[in-house]
Amino acid sequence: MYHIIINASSKKGQQAVKEISKELARRSIEYKFYFTQYPKHAQELAKEIEATGAENIIGVGGDGTFHEIINGIQNLSEINLGFIPMGSGNDFATCARLNKRSIKKALNDILVGNIKKLDYIQFESGLRCLNIAGTGLDVEVLKKTLAMRRLKGRPNYLWGLIRVLKDFEPYKIDVEFDGQKKSYECIMVGVCNGAYFGGGMKLSPFSDISDGKLNLVVIKMVKRSKIKFILPKFLRGGHIDMYFTEHYLVDKVKISYDESYKVELDGEIYSGLDFNCHVVQGGINMLGKFLD
Repeated sequence: MYHIIINASSKKGQQAVKEISKELARRSIEYKFYFTQYPKHAQELAKEIEATGAENIIGVGGDGTFHEIINGIQNLSEINLGFIPMGSGNDFATCARLNKRSIKKALNDILVGNIKKLDYIQFESGLRCLNIAGTGLDVEVLKKTLAMRRLKGRPNYLWGLIRVLKDFEPYKIDVEFDGQKKSYECIMVGVCNGAYFGGGMKLSPFSDISDGKLNLVVIKMVKRSKIKFILPKFLRGGHIDMYFTEHYLVDKVKISYDESYKVELDGEIYSGLDFNCHVVQGGINMLGKFLD
């Protein structure tokens, strides 16, 4: 039995419902759809589904939908999860090598039944993050792009990035990891389980979602006159070896700041979050053919 959480309000969502129901009916596989109707509804639905004793949950949507689902399930290690990418960015899907081109193929990959243990980021507050948690430029860009609906995915993020960089002020933060404590004036800091954010930009090229480690990436502030020259490197992942970037492989990270900075987890913005997190190795049972 597969419990499928989906936002079917768009034409793409409605098409996904048709394709998924047709394929599961053809295979005589039991399933039930749950349709999200408002923000955080996928989180509520995942909690309700878990309470029924369900073993298999499929999320159909983007990074935000997947983020809600893993935060709705209490005993995450006891549920098998399948994700069908249907968002504008699909950054976690890129890291996990899920099929982003075909809903039917993504579903069939899940139905193969293979399971791989994937890592996630656990915050002391109880929140979980699949892909990347960060503060700084990424948050400011997300705030801009939320108001821009005509563009999607990477073009939307690039538009926001260009707008934000003109007046960006560095974030002043303290970072604690592996017994060290460092202070920075930075463009952004990312605690990365996955590699990509912003619809395909490679923030953390060396990340592996099943290595039991987190990649801490700090991009320090540079002269404004140089920002436009380093931007292309940032988009391709070439920033990781540049003088303005520090990169560490860590188990846990604590970030402190005097100002009330917002943070983002999987592209979802949070206020007042205590940025204190660690890796949970193999905490997610991911269904997929990509595991062969």
